[in-house]
Amino acid sequence: MYTGERIVPIKLDLRVNHTLIRDQFLWDLNNFESDPEEFARTFCKELGIEDPEVGVSSANLASSLKTMDLGKKYSN
Repeated sequence: MYTGERIVPIKLDLRVNHTLIRDQFLWDLNNFESDPEEFARTFCKELGIEDPEVGVSSANLASSLKTMDLGKKYSN
C-alpha cells in the first residue's frame, strides 16, 4: 500500500580532508526504493571522494533518515 510522499529536507555538512561540502536536498521517507547508502556512494563518486569517507557519509545519512522517520511515527 502506497501511503503518499513524506518529503523531508536533508542538510549535509561533510568535511573531507580540508574541504567542507555543504548541500541540501529533499528525501521521500516513503520511497523504499531510495537507498541512503547507494545515494551516498553516488554522491561521493560524483565529487571524487574516496571510500573511507563514503562509509561515514552513508552512515550519517541513514542515521538521520531513521531518526526523522522515528520522530514522525511517534509524533502522530
